[in-house]
Amino acid sequence: MNNLRILFTLLLFAFEAYTKPAISVIVPVYKTERFLQECLDSILNQSMKDIEVICINDASPDDCAKILAEYAKKDSRIVVINFSQNRGPSAARNAGLDSAQGDYIAFCDSDDYMHPDMLQILYREIKKEDFDIAYCHTNHVGESTIQHFEKIPSYVIEKYTTIQEPDKQTISNNYFSVLWCKLYKKTTIGSSKFDEELFCFEDISFNLSLLGSLKKYVLVPAKLYYWRRARQSRVCSSLHF
Repeated sequence: MNNLRILFTLLLFAFEAYTKPAISVIVPVYKTERFLQECLDSILNQSMKDIEVICINDASPDDCAKILAEYAKKDSRIVVINFSQNRGPSAARNAGLDSAQGDYIAFCDSDDYMHPDMLQILYREIKKEDFDIAYCHTNHVGESTIQHFEKIPSYVIEKYTTIQEPDKQTISNNYFSVLWCKLYKKTTIGSSKFDEELFCFEDISFNLSLLGSLKKYVLVPAKLYYWRRARQSRVCSSLHF
């Protein structure tokens, strides 16, 4: 009997290891019904198929919950977490981190979208030399912009060693501060979490918490993430992007 239990445990472990996604994409959702389908389609249509998409419905008062439920029925890679009350983007992302099964973590805001090859490219580059973070440039799009994708130019990656204090140029270019143009190695994140008391600049605080474990990172100088910059509600995360 003990041998059977051991065999069953080993088979279960092997099955979980085999089915575990390479990348977990964490998507906080609040008042973005107008853009949510576009966002989800861009993630699900990635050339990198070995992903899970963790959507945290932060008690959104619109039709976001309905849209998420419909997408979850159509694609088993979608995991939906529903909050019973509004808790803010930091709590939503923390719930996503707690649920994530992938060895790598990406974040996407629910009114943005990704180039179809974004995750594949970042995954390929981060794996080459076991980088801690891979990141790319962004395109700024408006509220009424129709989804389009620019041709990816030839590029040469830029490698960096850890910085103890991010320089002004790094922060001003959003390379260090933001979450959504990056692919993080999960072990680099470790036990780091978002400060749920912060409703502005929580992404900077989170990235600063990683400095102790950050050894090397790589930049892909191509615009692969599409950021809906014009939305007034994104001035501060307390307004739920």
